[in-house]
Amino acid sequence: MDNASPDSSTQPQDPIASVGKSYLGFLKTRLGRLNYFLGGLLVGALFYCFSTGLFVFVATYRGAAPSDATSIITSISNNPMVIGIYLLLTLPLAIRRLHDMNRSGWWLVLVYALSFIPIINLIPSLLLLFKKGTPTPNKYGSPNRNVSIKEIFGLGN
Repeated sequence: MDNASPDSSTQPQDPIASVGKSYLGFLKTRLGRLNYFLGGLLVGALFYCFSTGLFVFVATYRGAAPSDATSIITSISNNPMVIGIYLLLTLPLAIRRLHDMNRSGWWLVLVYALSFIPIINLIPSLLLLFKKGTPTPNKYGSPNRNVSIKEIFGLGN
């Protein structure tokens, strides 16, 4: 009898681990200016729809009068869960955009630290949006061609 270990390709893989590896691999790629802009527009539109739906739900649940709209909007926009969802959607875009400029994603720590200083907070945002990426391959890969929205968010080809 042959006691050779089975080939690793025939063993079932943990689906959560494979998604995690795929997502981490996806974060090590680059994202050009146009695709960063389009991804940001999509995230903004999704976030707007989510916030509006949440507003309607909260207003209906509370039986709120129209004069309560400002307090409801403030409570939704300052909700840590809503902010967390927004960050989860935008962080991968910013990390991949920094990779296009041959910078580590850890530069986002500085970007978010500067985001609390008025006027200065515009500089990192404008750099991410307008600074040209490296034209040659860098440690994060080759320059990207224009890709689809599905590819921007790592959902396939």
